[in-house]
Amino acid sequence: MLGSRSLAAQGIALASVVALFSFIGPFGTYDSLGPLARAGYWALAMGVNWLLCAAAIALALRIAGPGARRAQFPGASPMKEQQNIDRRVFDLYDEYCH
Repeated sequence: MLGSRSLAAQGIALASVVALFSFIGPFGTYDSLGPLARAGYWALAMGVNWLLCAAAIALALRIAGPGARRAQFPGASPMKEQQNIDRRVFDLYDEYCH
């Protein structure tokens, strides 16, 4: 679903945020949880958040598909450059995520 470079970068970012939050213990977790429990709490909280966001983005891209069209106002000129960018984004998504 995700390219290996993207997945590796996201994994590093996720692990970094979990390590930071485990160390500083925001939102009262420093006082109420020990170091190992804090790490588990933040790994679970951040990991579930990442999975939900990735699923929502993948679903939105799948629903829109490469042939998706934007609504145009009557009399407005088509946005050729935006359409070219959209096509390139969907092409990159197909190349790296399928």
